Amino acid sequence: MTTYIQRHAIEWITPWAKVIDELNVIKNDGKPYIPIEGFRGVCVKHAIDNKEGQDLLLGHLNAIGQVLYFPKIELETVYINANWLIKAIYTLFKPENNIVHNGYFSFGELSHYWSEEDKEIGRDAYSESDQGKLKRLLSHDGFNICYDISEEDDLFFVPQYLSNARLDSSWNKADETHGKKEIFLYKVCIVPLGFMSQLIVKLSNYLALEGDFRCHWQDGMVLRFQDAWALIEKSDTQAHGQHIVVRLKGSLASIEKLRDAIFTNLREAFTSFHFYNGYRHVVPCEYCYDNEISGHSFELRDNTSTCPECGTIRVDLHRLKEGNITVNDNSKTYNISDSQAVVAGENNSATIIMDGVEIGDTEQKRIQQESQLDELITLMKSSQSLPNKEDYIRYANNAKGELVESDGSEQGFQKWLKKTALFLDNIEQSSDLYKRGKDILIGIGLAGLA
Repeated sequence: MTTYIQRHAIEWITPWAKVIDELNVIKNDGKPYIPIEGFRGVCVKHAIDNKEGQDLLLGHLNAIGQVLYFPKIELETVYINANWLIKAIYTLFKPENNIVHNGYFSFGELSHYWSEEDKEIGRDAYSESDQGKLKRLLSHDGFNICYDISEEDDLFFVPQYLSNARLDSSWNKADETHGKKEIFLYKVCIVPLGFMSQLIVKLSNYLALEGDFRCHWQDGMVLRFQDAWALIEKSDTQAHGQHIVVRLKGSLASIEKLRDAIFTNLREAFTSFHFYNGYRHVVPCEYCYDNEISGHSFELRDNTSTCPECGTIRVDLHRLKEGNITVNDNSKTYNISDSQAVVAGENNSATIIMDGVEIGDTEQKRIQQESQLDELITLMKSSQSLPNKEDYIRYANNAKGELVESDGSEQGFQKWLKKTALFLDNIEQSSDLYKRGKDILIGIGLAGLA
């Protein structure tokens, strides 16, 4: 007597096996790939007549390597002969073929070797139309293995052959006397092997030139769009672990377009590695990052805040108001958009100017106090051992309200800060919350707290 699971397993496995058998027949007839509708037709023939069931089977066959299907690259093609495709691509990298010279190759020469493969098997394995399909798969329309230097001259480049020699002098020479400067990190557990070479192909249209050479190396690249420049590097530091750092500088309008292109292609590159388990996209404190001070980063959506490590002011323009804003920092001026955050000012040396009016010391102090209260509230929310923490969080929010409301007062601010500080009496003095919380309250300016 069969169980319910056994009966349903038989119902599923039998038609699946018949589909696999028919695909093998088609493959043995010399067809390395079929259109997706052809695959669905085989499924319908064997009683898998709904799209959901067909997609489920296709996913399983792709996972075990019975077929290859790349819906993000070629939605309409199912490769039923995986070896045919793998062999065609590996032809490029065979050392004995000597097709790639210092990273450069021509598809004309590669096509010659594909034709040689035809003679070995005695039939037309790689037709002219097949080779056109393979060419697209190798390029930035497919697997991001190579990009074209000059399609007219049949010259292509494979970034996997790049050396470690940096070619970033164009970035160093780029004008910093005007415009905006930004820095972003993509923090990861590990940067996957081949990630940077794929990213270089995806962004190849933006590569800066140094004479006749494109500015890229094994772990980085320099990009240019109009009068904006970007430096993208893979890095591994004790303070930040493995990460991708993106630096931009130039005019506001050009930076926005270049930034959007970089962010879009980075997201696509990360998601193309199916085993990859996520990343954090953050704005580092530039002073801390450049000086290897351990790991403080602002989240992209942070409110106006100050780095707790070095005092650098991070300005989120949504927290101020819309308008033309610049930040003067050590005689440099950065123009910043009303939709992006900026890190500016080392050790509180920045002067913020909005709509031509300087935001004075009082306003800067208010911004810092508000940021520190936000940090304290976050610490209390995350505490598992603080009694009545909802009350203390409410007191801190009331103190924050006295800062930001037009009718707020210093007296009211101090009153709610003192009530907030009572949490210190209800938590272990050895705890991180006690130590950091006390430092924050002193830094905010709570009277009488030593």
